[in-house]
Amino acid sequence: MLDEDQKITFELANGHNLIISGQAGTGKSFLIKYIVKDQREKQKNVAIVCSTGIASTLYEELGAKTLHKWAGIEDRRHLNEEIIHLVQSDERFMSVKHNIQTTDLLIIDEVSMVSAKTFNKVEVLCRKVRDNNKYFGGIQVILSGDFYQLPPVPNKIIGDSGSHCFKLPWFDDCFPHKVQLNIIHRQSETALIQCINALEKGEVSNENVAFLNSLDRPLPNEDTAVHLYARNYDVDIFNYNKLQQLQGDLKTYKSTDVGSDFYLRKFLAPKNLGLKEPESIKNIPTSDELSSPARGKIRYISGYVLAKLKHNLSIKIRNSLFAVGSESKIAKLQDQMNILSSLCSSYDVLLNSSIDPESLEETKRKQNERESLTNITDVTFDFFSKLETLCRQKLSHINLVEHGKKIYSAMSQMKF
Repeated sequence: MLDEDQKITFELANGHNLIISGQAGTGKSFLIKYIVKDQREKQKNVAIVCSTGIASTLYEELGAKTLHKWAGIEDRRHLNEEIIHLVQSDERFMSVKHNIQTTDLLIIDEVSMVSAKTFNKVEVLCRKVRDNNKYFGGIQVILSGDFYQLPPVPNKIIGDSGSHCFKLPWFDDCFPHKVQLNIIHRQSETALIQCINALEKGEVSNENVAFLNSLDRPLPNEDTAVHLYARNYDVDIFNYNKLQQLQGDLKTYKSTDVGSDFYLRKFLAPKNLGLKEPESIKNIPTSDELSSPARGKIRYISGYVLAKLKHNLSIKIRNSLFAVGSESKIAKLQDQMNILSSLCSSYDVLLNSSIDPESLEETKRKQNERESLTNITDVTFDFFSKLETLCRQKLSHINLVEHGKKIYSAMSQMKF
């Protein structure tokens, strides 16, 4: 379901150029997928592109690609006149020419990272290739992103200062409609939402600082905690040091690179790969040791399993009604239905009686307006939790160790 801001945006998406903005969690990506589905059902040729390859993976099922790939601008080294000539006449750019000539709606996500220079290059290219003096050659364009987030990356080599695309003199004329999504769907904690807003705008209050300080706490096990770094270099050094601490002999594999030096120099993968034979994997945590969201998923999936069983059983009962000599069969099926029903309960009852109320939130979060998802009793939850732990131990503890050794052995015999 769309909230009010999303509904307004959805209506504007029918034929208008517009900008969809809003902080993380306001449903921009959800709305984009909704718009793409609707427009394609209306037989519109919709192209969805992103400023980075990582961002485009979010829309992989929609055929998303990077803006640079879609427009053929690659690393942006070509001047406007050069790229226009290439797209119009070079066979290598035939797919790009087709993209531009056939697209009805172009959606650009994470637009905050698209520089003014790149954005202008794409606009000029579309206009020239389509031989249409309207903005983007008449292609409807929808932008999505949060300009408080990551800015464009400057590139002195090609003379790109990294200026935001909205600073272009024609930007406001091209995009008269701007919608700010304000309802946070990803989290509900008011203090956290206010703090994120303040941090984005650079208007941090004493209350925000106090809230952030309240989150400072010692980690239960710093060695196993996930570390986040802003640079790949720091990640590589951290992983290297961790690998050195492991027992076993280090085996190094050196890559053999073939191809254009121009592209090989831009390849991010390291030249060497270091591996150590895996030790026996530690015991898999039981379901009791899992986080509340993880336990909630077990409860939610278990409820789904019971709902499917009850649905299939109800079909059997209905198909058996009024059949000659089916009384005993129906009675048996009804007994089975009663057993399945006894394994379920209502959310309100469980909220007041469950020994693990936090695990109920996953099912509650996924509920639709009809509140139709099945909730299970604590006894049922305990059964499925133990079953899940057993499955994980069997799959992970035994198979993963075995397959891990096979993978290591196979790689040891490979020649790089």
